[in-house]
Parts: sequence; C-alpha cells; structure tokens
Amino acid sequence: MMQLAGTMKTMTRLYEQAGQVAAEAVENMRTVSSLCIERLFLKKYAASLKRPSQKFKKQAHLTGISMGLAEAVIFFTYAAVFTYGNYLMNLPEGHSGKLTFTQLMK
Repeated sequence: MMQLAGTMKTMTRLYEQAGQVAAEAVENMRTVSSLCIERLFLKKYAASLKRPSQKFKKQAHLTGISMGLAEAVIFFTYAAVFTYGNYLMNLPEGHSGKLTFTQLMK
C-alpha cells in the first residue's frame, strides 16, 4: 500500500506539470491565438501527458495482476477445502473419518 501512495504522489506531480502547460495556454489565450500557436501548446500538453499516462498504465497492470492473484488464492483455498470435504464424504462405510454432509458443513 505504501508503494501505491508513493506512486500517487509521483503521478500527481507529473499531472501538475501537464496542468501548468494548460494553465499557461488559458491564461495567455489572447497571445496564443494572435500568434496562432494553439497547436504548439496542444503538442506540449500531449507530450507532458505521455509520461504519466505510460507510468500509470504500467502501475495499473501491476496492481490488477497482484489483486487478481490475491483473490485467486482465496478461491483456490475454497476449492481445496471442498475437494477434501468431498474426499471425506466418499470414504467407505465404517471408516472412522467418514462424514455426512451435515457434519461437513458444521
């Protein structure tokens, strides 16, 4: 979780840089439009968003994989427990470890 907090601080800083480019264009709107450099600011803004977007995409994939594996462990454990319960229910009659369904669910 601490890694996620550090990543979010970095992402915030990177997005602030992109926001500064946009703010500069909006604050100087008349100058930008009179010099016809809207495309220049658009390219600068897109370039400033490229790095955080790539970094965030990588972090999102890693987070998704790790959370998916964590959930999978829980369901694999359920599967193992129910498989073992099935084994105990299917033991031959008279075996000391044989369980009925109600005994298994207690």
